[in-house]
Amino acid sequence: MPNESRRSISTDMLVELVKLSNGALALPADGAPTMPTIHPSLSALQADIAICIGGGNDPIAEFETAKALCVATGKSYAVFACNSILATLPGIITHGITLHPDLWQGWRSLRERTGHPMPLRLWAHRPYPLFTDYTKDWQGSSGLFAVKIARELGYTHIILCGIPMTAEGRHFVREQLWHEADGFRKGWARVQGSLRPFVRSMSGWTKEHFGFPDPAWLVADIADPYPMKGLHDHSGVKA
Repeated sequence: MPNESRRSISTDMLVELVKLSNGALALPADGAPTMPTIHPSLSALQADIAICIGGGNDPIAEFETAKALCVATGKSYAVFACNSILATLPGIITHGITLHPDLWQGWRSLRERTGHPMPLRLWAHRPYPLFTDYTKDWQGSSGLFAVKIARELGYTHIILCGIPMTAEGRHFVREQLWHEADGFRKGWARVQGSLRPFVRSMSGWTKEHFGFPDPAWLVADIADPYPMKGLHDHSGVKA
């Protein structure tokens, strides 16, 4: 089964991440990892880091590593989950995101069946029933759409998990080559320069072009002289 290799990150792995920081980071005195606070209310959704999760490669394993990096640097995070990962990702999803809003009911049913909480906000590229927000698409797949939303919400630290943007980055459920990846990368290329300071990735083409989210980047104060926040109407069709 494709999910057998996926596991939560261990304390030992977290210690190794701390070692990678050359001693600049420290675990709590008892050595146990602690999770950053994720704000539960719609009035306090903003966190330090936006973690965007797609369906390529092994998104759950990449998400666990990204969370561990946030823990090690003392950063809170918000979860931006895209498409079919919405059906199965455990825990709180701060922002559910898709360019296929007609598929949400199926993902919602699967989520209800497993007892997972519903996303706090739902985003599409157009007004749609049950969706709280919408904004225009950048034509680079749902992964880039999630990045756009994070930037519009003011995030300057965005980590990509399961968004390699390669044909070889097989979908975690279908496990098929994604031949459309090359075409969608054109959308990324159009905005790559403006996104470069704010985006890092765990794997694939996006990792090659944006880099890995090392501790120095996570704790850096990144200037945002031309913020996108407030440039678009995010008013969706309320449920």
